[in-house]
Amino acid sequence: MANICGCSVDTIQSIELGRLALSELLARKISNATGVGAGWLLENDLKAPLTSDHFEKFTIDIYNQRRSEYELGTLYEKRRTQRSRGIIGPAWELTTAAFYSWMRAIFATNDGNIAFWQTGKFLEKLAKQYGHNRRILSNARLELAALRDYNVLLQHADSGAKFIAEKYRNLRESEGIVRVKVKSRWWARRSVLRSQSKSRRGVRSQRRKRGAGQR
Repeated sequence: MANICGCSVDTIQSIELGRLALSELLARKISNATGVGAGWLLENDLKAPLTSDHFEKFTIDIYNQRRSEYELGTLYEKRRTQRSRGIIGPAWELTTAAFYSWMRAIFATNDGNIAFWQTGKFLEKLAKQYGHNRRILSNARLELAALRDYNVLLQHADSGAKFIAEKYRNLRESEGIVRVKVKSRWWARRSVLRSQSKSRRGVRSQRRKRGAGQR
């Protein structure tokens, strides 16, 4: 488990023995690597049913499949296809677009140039820690200093602009499908409850009428 999650054996043992609280970051690392739900891990309720990160019963098959996908590097693509089929999960791409909006708003302040530099260094650190998908950006490393080369800067900017121009409409439509499916299930449940409520009100009304007639 320590090797899978990138932490020490002592850390795992301390958490298991209750000497150390499980952090949300480590819980998400475990969830990502094994398929078990991060929420289940953080709740720390051993009596609660073990669930996956897609809110279904967690099984050894889910674990084995997740490890296979993780080793092959296909986990990201699977999540994208699941969203297109209406399976609920993190909205990675839409959130990425939202982060772009956040950065534009933050950078458009008096100290925006400082925030701009800090963001670049933070992303550089994340790339060193987690790596990056070479199918999106083919560069061996993502480094802020490399963007001083105007050709490299254009290459990276073109990659982001291409996604927004070509994929965003389809992304919104697929997200809409997911939201419609969720709303449809909620609406169906609401309709059943409203129907039951109307039925109960109708029964009570008939009883009142019969009672008034008897008086």
